[in-house]
Amino acid sequence: MQNADIVWRKVCYVKLLKHSAAMIKKTFRNYMMLSITVFLTFTFLLGFLIYTDSGIYNKYKELMGNDYKIILSHNRMDSDSGNKINILTSRLEEMGDTHFYYIKKTLARDTYGNQCRVQILPNYVWAVFEYGDVGVEMNGEKSFTLQQGEALVSDRMYENLKKSFDREPEISMVFEKEGNNKKIYKFNIVGTYTPKQYENTQETGVEDPIYISGVGIDDSEYEIHNYQTVIRTDKPSLVINCLKSMNMSIMNVMDEQNNAIKEENIVIRNKYIIAAVLFVILGINLYSAFSNALNERKYEIGIKRAIGAGKKDIMMQFLTEGIIVMGINIFLSIVAAINIFVIYKAIMFYAKGYRYVICLSGQSVILYAVLTLSISALFSTLFAYKCTRVEIVKYLKE
Repeated sequence: MQNADIVWRKVCYVKLLKHSAAMIKKTFRNYMMLSITVFLTFTFLLGFLIYTDSGIYNKYKELMGNDYKIILSHNRMDSDSGNKINILTSRLEEMGDTHFYYIKKTLARDTYGNQCRVQILPNYVWAVFEYGDVGVEMNGEKSFTLQQGEALVSDRMYENLKKSFDREPEISMVFEKEGNNKKIYKFNIVGTYTPKQYENTQETGVEDPIYISGVGIDDSEYEIHNYQTVIRTDKPSLVINCLKSMNMSIMNVMDEQNNAIKEENIVIRNKYIIAAVLFVILGINLYSAFSNALNERKYEIGIKRAIGAGKKDIMMQFLTEGIIVMGINIFLSIVAAINIFVIYKAIMFYAKGYRYVICLSGQSVILYAVLTLSISALFSTLFAYKCTRVEIVKYLKE
């Protein structure tokens, strides 16, 4: 007997769904006007959430993946720089659990006469940092080893060099210092990296830095324009105080990460403000749209009541119709928003070579789900309830 009741309820639910779908089709024009408002609002909301989450993620994805114990010091060469480096080196070596190395930055020419930005690295590198970002990952790896005569170039520079070679490309760098003879070094390209932003839109790629091994290169053969100290320490406060006492620049990865988190919190606050505004606007529009739909179907409701349909039957039918319409619009808004950002991602990649990552945080997913489902349930229920309040006698007389 219990199984028969369950089967009967399922049959009733199926009939209710079929009838509701048929009535939606019959009153398509009314629901179409409602759907346009809902679809555009839900698409805008989801698009806004994806845009803000993706913007934060793409802006800080390298920074947030960095070790918070990293400290950078970027300084130009001057008359005291040599002494500062020696003093800093001795002080850092005295600290326990502290590792460091220097990146020397200079200018050189290739054999074609193009001026190149060259960064000279030690033998083993566990991260090459720029301010706020990881500057280089060789083939996706942050740590790597450069042997003597090996170099790392940008991927687009590698492709341009490849056109000039019928074998694996190499590059020759010409170093010259005032009063010294030219010194030419030949480097095998052992890896590539993707620059954060392509500052130069030309195809030559000469603006991208070339990273070379400093093994076997005499410091007297080139002029150091500036240098960067990369430090990883378990005692960041001691290192920071040391750099301050020597009047050297400081960039603490942890501070940068905290600034990024503060910006993210501002974005989260804006999400809730935008969501609240959209909730009010959409609520007003939905109430108006549902009221118009109800006015055009009061005669239908009167007939149904006259032939024996109860308030519960009327309410269930219109509640089901509202949920179906809102559910379809939620689905279409998700598809539309995702497709818009997939197209944007493709444009960014093929037009600018930038790998844009589409991101939606769990918090945004919950916010979107709560907003869309709650407003759908609320106004579908309100619509169904108002349908039961129709004055039957008035419309039967007509």
